[in-house]
Amino acid sequence: MGQSTIIETLETSLLANILVEWFFIIQFIVATIIGIYTQLNLVEFLELLLGFFLFVGIVFLGFVAIVAHVRYYFHYEQHRKVELYADRMVISVNDQVIEQIFKNDIIKIILYDKRHVDEGNLFPTLLDSFYYLDVIGKNKEKVILTCLLDIKLKKKIAAWYGKELEHNYQLFPFPFFSALSNLD
Repeated sequence: MGQSTIIETLETSLLANILVEWFFIIQFIVATIIGIYTQLNLVEFLELLLGFFLFVGIVFLGFVAIVAHVRYYFHYEQHRKVELYADRMVISVNDQVIEQIFKNDIIKIILYDKRHVDEGNLFPTLLDSFYYLDVIGKNKEKVILTCLLDIKLKKKIAAWYGKELEHNYQLFPFPFFSALSNLD
């Protein structure tokens, strides 16, 4: 097998991590602006920030979004790099190849997402920016790719795969829940 050219390299970046946590960053900026404008001392500023954090955490499922982010990073994407070639996907951790899946050996790729793209979202949450993909091979091997690799991961994988991705909706987009649903 000869060397082929890498089409795309996907790896966790600071930009991807910032983009999925955009609402928390905006909330901090708003609290800072209010704190500067009203000349709050440090304790009052921290109380304001905690109030924003609690409101967002309870109303918009922000706490679950933080858990998703931490779980995606530490369980799946820490030090991982995915290289897409024309005929295969190569997964490396710490620059050591741990898995290689050929495109012909892929049975299906399932997108697990909270967002209903084709309909309005009845209950928008901070989890809307979190999603992951299950790449399932012929030998039942399963690779999980999360949005922390690239914020446009679903578009890039769909373009590379060349077929429609199966789409499953989950209120809490955690790979643990997809494993439970596959037990049926």
